[in-house]
Amino acid sequence: MSASWPPDIDLLEVIEPWLRVRRWFPGDDVSDLELLENIDVTVDSAPADWDGVTALDPVWISLVRVGSTILQVPLVLTDTRPVGAAGVIDRVAGAWLVDGPQHPAFLRAWARAAHLDLGDAETLTPGLLEQAGRAHLLTGEQSNSSVLMPGPHPRAVLKVFRVLAAGVHPDLEVPLALAGAGWDHVPAPLAHTELRLPQDPSSEESRGGSAVSGILTRLVEEARDGFAHFVSLAAQDEDPAGPARELGAVTARMHDHLAEIFGRGTPGSGPDLAQRVIDNLRASAAEVADLDEDLVERLCDSVEPVADLGELPPPIRIHGDFHLGQTLLGREGWFVLDFEGEPLRPLAERRRPDLALRDVAGMLRSFDYARAQAGREHSEAPRRPSAASTAEFPPLSPDTPPPGAGTGAGSRRWCEAAQEAFLHGYTDGHGLGAVNGLLVHALMVEKAAYELVYEHRLRPSWTSIPLEALRALAGERS
Repeated sequence: MSASWPPDIDLLEVIEPWLRVRRWFPGDDVSDLELLENIDVTVDSAPADWDGVTALDPVWISLVRVGSTILQVPLVLTDTRPVGAAGVIDRVAGAWLVDGPQHPAFLRAWARAAHLDLGDAETLTPGLLEQAGRAHLLTGEQSNSSVLMPGPHPRAVLKVFRVLAAGVHPDLEVPLALAGAGWDHVPAPLAHTELRLPQDPSSEESRGGSAVSGILTRLVEEARDGFAHFVSLAAQDEDPAGPARELGAVTARMHDHLAEIFGRGTPGSGPDLAQRVIDNLRASAAEVADLDEDLVERLCDSVEPVADLGELPPPIRIHGDFHLGQTLLGREGWFVLDFEGEPLRPLAERRRPDLALRDVAGMLRSFDYARAQAGREHSEAPRRPSAASTAEFPPLSPDTPPPGAGTGAGSRRWCEAAQEAFLHGYTDGHGLGAVNGLLVHALMVEKAAYELVYEHRLRPSWTSIPLEALRALAGERS
């Protein structure tokens, strides 16, 4: 690290309180932290003749281990007080320690270290250097930090990964492949950076190697978050069929391209899938008392027919964490983003082929969260729609009815209309058919059971959403 850091001050001790309250921090209040390495990128932070820039502000990336997870923590130490104190972590020896993605010096360092993907070699780096002082952090990101680069060359979004893992990163691999195949419903990756991770001899999971640390993608112009869009429709009880049908069709084409590009895997078996769903369901019931034995048995009975299917459809590369918050509705239609999957799962698992219908089930459950959010009065729509993320839903007061009950704004009738339209678009009007219908049902049961545990642990007042879904999947009528 730069010699400008005060040698008598423990860096980890300074940043630890700040780290522990970040949304993307993967541990809890008692997780042990270890500072593995500081990577100095100061020399690349700015051109020497850049007006108004202190080129010698120390810029570095700290790698911090939390359990078996490695965090990327970009940092800048500056004598110049940031405007509005944006991103300030602490005052250290008369200087400001700043979160890197919120400081121009780090953004310029990133631009100089970036590997070109689909960006213009002549304009990309100079453009990023020029606009770094006007960039700003996008709010609502859950597991990473995204920065809007306002352009004009390029207008883009930089995603700085907080959790790092060595290997091929799906959020670079898949969009590059889709864009390269001519599919224009994914923001094109323009450039990326990599970091060399230290090897941990005590861990089989940490073998060192190169990890993608950030990706720059083209900005989707005039875009609206997919979840916010459907929440708005549900709140006004507007017909969701048109945009839901279009999203279903885009999803089907995405799966077609993924199967063609990455191929198809060895089919799994119905008995194995049925047993896995039932095991996960019972594990959820063991933790959440509201998932009573009678409901579990009825859900198990509804999943049992999957065991009679024999060989399942061949698995393909899928999105893996597909919900409305992973979509944007722009002036050119729907775009799909964030192909990284669950950041805390191993990369090999996130890249593993799976049933395309898992994406379908995830999106169907996401419509349920959209109607639930719309059913809340005087609440702001969260930026991520599923319990598989760390979105913060407002708590329900004791006298507030379950969100989305009845008809009207946020009603189940609205949700069912959105789900049916999505499936209509996905199947080109042909319907799922008996086999795929059974599979989607089982995968929705598994997804809702997972959501129930998540809500129980982190947002107890929202357990009614997946619990009511499980009751409906078991055949109960509301």
